[in-house]
Amino acid sequence: MIDYDLHMHTAYCGHAVPMTVEAICVQAEALGLSTIAITDHIFKSADHATMAKIRADVAAYAPSLKVYVGAEVDVDYSHTDGRLVTSNLVGLDYVIAGFHYVPMVGNYPHSPDENSLSDEQFMEHWASSGD
Repeated sequence: MIDYDLHMHTAYCGHAVPMTVEAICVQAEALGLSTIAITDHIFKSADHATMAKIRADVAAYAPSLKVYVGAEVDVDYSHTDGRLVTSNLVGLDYVIAGFHYVPMVGNYPHSPDENSLSDEQFMEHWASSGD
């Protein structure tokens, strides 16, 4: 059995409203998880302040499981080399690269049904966006 979940969002990120740090920890403990990573979004450097709030919430709850305070940091769509929107990863225990934007197309679709590009077109957009 997998006893960890390393990709969770809180209410701070705006799309996980009932997910307080305490609620996440309570549910993770109830499920028998040993480790979780809270990985709210960082779209720009200013979003870093949220991670301090999450770390304070974890300390206040004092869960019995290991909690990594990390972030899902967006890939910088204005470059094609995979760099992230911030290089400031200080204070993060864990980082996931978020891929939410396609150059010259816009926001990345949430499901394959919303994607109007073929796989080949999608890759061509990425390959040519640095030209």
